[in-house]
Amino acid sequence: MSGLVGVLQDLAPAVEFGWTGRAFVFVLLVVVPFLSLFQPVEREMVLPPRMALYISAVIGMVVLVAATGVVLLAEGIAPSEIGLHSTGVAAFVVWTSLPPLVHFSATF
Repeated sequence: MSGLVGVLQDLAPAVEFGWTGRAFVFVLLVVVPFLSLFQPVEREMVLPPRMALYISAVIGMVVLVAATGVVLLAEGIAPSEIGLHSTGVAAFVVWTSLPPLVHFSATF
């Protein structure tokens, strides 16, 4: 068991959050999952168009990223301290173009 604890400690960012960061983490870990309980009970409800669902999902992710950035700025924490690191341009191009190329080559 101590091996697992060591691995988890290595993966965990070594950052001490202030009250802003703690409140944000609380919202992400407690409030957001609790809100998912308020889904409609009716299983035969009419869903919005698929594209609208995709767009709303992207907007939700952008809002969470922006909120994370605001919390990091308010706390004075660099993104690298929580595990976010930049990559080189070549690696970025490869990892963003390789999956679509593989997908398109598999479909034709």
